[in-house]
Amino acid sequence: YVKPKLTPRQVVSEVVASLAGQVLGLPCPQPYIVSVAPHLVGMPRGSVLTTFGSAQVGPRSLATPVRSLDVMLELLRKSKLIDAACVFDEWIANSVRGSGDLVFDPEGQVWLIDHEGALSAGLAPDRAETNWLAQRVLETLTLRQRTAVLNNWREASLPAQRSQLSRAPVELARVQRGVETYKELVQFLESRLAHLDALLSLRAVPEQGHIEQTKSEKPNHDADGTSNL
Repeated sequence: YVKPKLTPRQVVSEVVASLAGQVLGLPCPQPYIVSVAPHLVGMPRGSVLTTFGSAQVGPRSLATPVRSLDVMLELLRKSKLIDAACVFDEWIANSVRGSGDLVFDPEGQVWLIDHEGALSAGLAPDRAETNWLAQRVLETLTLRQRTAVLNNWREASLPAQRSQLSRAPVELARVQRGVETYKELVQFLESRLAHLDALLSLRAVPEQGHIEQTKSEKPNHDADGTSNL
């Protein structure tokens, strides 16, 4: 699958987002930097393009969106990926997710696609953006249920804290400022990790403000366990 009309920054955003999703254990199609003749992708003949491509997904490449929101959410829950997907969009500041950006193959496997709009330039690492999927999950829940969801999100975010994305793929040297942009976007992700718990907490349970977990990898539920305000 080739996206021929992306800017160089959008190409790198797609690559970085795909790799970040894989860190969280999400099924983001394998990203590629591809060379393609423009007339093969619906454009006039001209010089070979260097752009973003990804592996086709699903058996026989039949993965498609599910337009019913209720059905889509139920399929995500069954896949046990819904919490990681919400954390993913918060981490990469993906404000343009929609139902068309989650596709399901005939076996019910979900794939997360289309991330060129994430990681927008000039965004502060501590700034909340629209998180369409998280809001769909939260909008019908009680306070108790949203608190439980926040705990799930925190658990799902742990692999991000251990992520290693510092080395740029060598193929990005073929993209204008590809390596430099990769480093900038990875630095943004690393900086955003310091604010990720607060962003998730304030989204899920804004009534209570941000209550930070202790520094253990898992929530401390012992009688003497403490949280830092």
